[in-house]
Amino acid sequence: MMKRKIWGLVFVVLAVMIILSGCESGSSGDSADVVYNFAGSVGKGDFINVEVNMSDKYLNYAVKPLYDPEDVSEGTYYFEDNGGNFYSMNEDKDHFFMINNEILIATDSSGQGGEQIITALSETKSDYGSEIQKTYNIITSLEGNWGTVDIQSDKVFVELYDGSEKGDTGSENLEMNYSFDDSVGALKLVEDTDQFMHYGVFLDDKIAVFDSYWIDIDAGASEWSGDGMSILVEQNNTQNLFELSGDYKFIDVDGEIGNIIISADSETSMSLTIKVTEGEFNDNNITEIENESGLYTFRSDIGGGDHEDWSMMLVPDKDKKILILGTKDPNVLGAGNPGDEDGGIFIGIEQ
Repeated sequence: MMKRKIWGLVFVVLAVMIILSGCESGSSGDSADVVYNFAGSVGKGDFINVEVNMSDKYLNYAVKPLYDPEDVSEGTYYFEDNGGNFYSMNEDKDHFFMINNEILIATDSSGQGGEQIITALSETKSDYGSEIQKTYNIITSLEGNWGTVDIQSDKVFVELYDGSEKGDTGSENLEMNYSFDDSVGALKLVEDTDQFMHYGVFLDDKIAVFDSYWIDIDAGASEWSGDGMSILVEQNNTQNLFELSGDYKFIDVDGEIGNIIISADSETSMSLTIKVTEGEFNDNNITEIENESGLYTFRSDIGGGDHEDWSMMLVPDKDKKILILGTKDPNVLGAGNPGDEDGGIFIGIEQ
């Protein structure tokens, strides 16, 4: 059985994080509206559909908990283009990135701490087929856990790590059936215990965003609730640490915006800088970095903790590099998370 703290990620506000497919639709008159449609996850764990109208500069959204799809929350925000794929809305309270008109990452100021991110991908209405049958790396949004997801023809196998000691972490192994849910255009996974279910959208079989739900049957609960989001990235056996070096503008699960700077010194060492409104935090001596097929794990005290666990991965084949950075350090992210689910993720876009 998967503990609630493990499958926190749904669909960084989108939150790092909304990623979706684009389309162009006609409008009345001589001009045509340029509209892109996305689907993904809100940090709390609910499913979200987003329509971005680039012609009239507004964003429509519909949030629906898929355990009760009739309970839909809708709204509209007008936005301003700040340049560099970065937009502001809601009287500058919220912001979003849109990359290649395929990936959307947004803040959600209405969410709780640790749940203020939205991530969505280009929307699709057709089954993904055998293209997604491969192994992905995963980082979760609520607590920054990491692991692997192996999608086969009839089953999904998940291994997540939730320990605090690197190299001696606890792990949880899950085996789930899956099917494509035509009603929402997403892959649906249900755990054998019937206490957890997950919905995921994919982009080019390279990246996926999953939102999760759970019900505490053991405690007599009768209602489902959101259980966060997860980001999946296709494994890469040829990637090296130098490819992750760069300056990234990020959105995190606490709805904050800032910059992450990574500078690799070798295949196993680097420096990390995080710039936020409160100041700049540095760790210039991160060593013993492990690379397992594009999933990098290391330990750092950048947040003032005692060498807390971190993980990171890079979204492949995009015009701009997209960094997923996870941490289990409660001094850095997720202090407002419900229960003991401290930690979270940053989603950064190369500048």
